[in-house]
Amino acid sequence: MRRDVAESLFGPLEGLDLDHLLMQAGEAIVYVDANWVVRYCNPIYLSNLGLERADVLGRTPFEYFPNFKRSIFYESIERCRRER
Repeated sequence: MRRDVAESLFGPLEGLDLDHLLMQAGEAIVYVDANWVVRYCNPIYLSNLGLERADVLGRTPFEYFPNFKRSIFYESIERCRRER
């Protein structure tokens, strides 16, 4: 996202950490690498799962959410992962 667009949505970016900025989106956000390993997630994502950050980071969603492959999000995330 361009800085000027981000600042118009969230205000000045100086001094904001990533968690604070992504919490302002009001949506669950998770970043997985090419192997589906979670590298980042925001507090809303954790709250929705009822898990702590340590339960999620460094693991795949399949490990902490066994029904993930049947979820409505799987195909969209998999397509994004494949197409980068």
